[in-house]
Amino acid sequence: MIIMETDATQEQIANVIKEIKEYGLRADVSKGAYRTVIGLVGDESKVDFTHLATLPGVKEAIMVETPPKPISTEKGTKTNIAVVGFMGIGKTTVGQLLAKKLGKKCIKMDLLIERKAGKSIPEIFQQDGEIAFRELEIEVTKEIASEKYSVIDCGGGIVLNKINIDRLKKEGIIVCLTASPSTILDRTTNDENKKPLLKGDNPALTIRELLWLRRPFYERAADITIHTSKLDIDSVVDQIINRLKEDESFNF
Repeated sequence: MIIMETDATQEQIANVIKEIKEYGLRADVSKGAYRTVIGLVGDESKVDFTHLATLPGVKEAIMVETPPKPISTEKGTKTNIAVVGFMGIGKTTVGQLLAKKLGKKCIKMDLLIERKAGKSIPEIFQQDGEIAFRELEIEVTKEIASEKYSVIDCGGGIVLNKINIDRLKKEGIIVCLTASPSTILDRTTNDENKKPLLKGDNPALTIRELLWLRRPFYERAADITIHTSKLDIDSVVDQIINRLKEDESFNF
């Protein structure tokens, strides 16, 4: 990932893209309100990030490593499914139907956080700030991680704290739902309970920026990834179940 300076010129951005292509990778550009972020699509091990960091207009050059997933030595011991993904992507709807089809209970983390705080999610963000919300999220994750035979509907930013994922993985499989920025915007536009982080003047831009920043965290956390943009709810759930059948560590 290449983060450009706020005053980087188009010529400097084009030069960075050219350098990336010379490594045989594709550059994926996301232009935010304050900065341009350039994602690298391909094998980043080929890239000299030290060199890229010295190019004019570059603020930071980061290798986004996705470590190989460890091979489980335990078979059939995990009974939970934790559904993660960006806000408004449909985790709650998918989680409820998945739980119904598999005969599991459905746990909605945001609801437990609200009960613990004694206030709604928007009120927590407004009155206490995002850091306070993340601390509550860590507490609730610790409390529910030892549950059995459950589908856990997680908040969009749960992946930002590795301790949450480590705890959820002890008893469960992490299923990540993805979608294009335009699909997410469509799904959240008419949401009466607007997500606190999307209440700005330009939610489309916010979605693109947050997706770019969170994508590495989702990729590292996921055992199963389902792209939902062109799927209905039933199809998403069916794909999840089919993938779970292939995982020897999961116990239905």
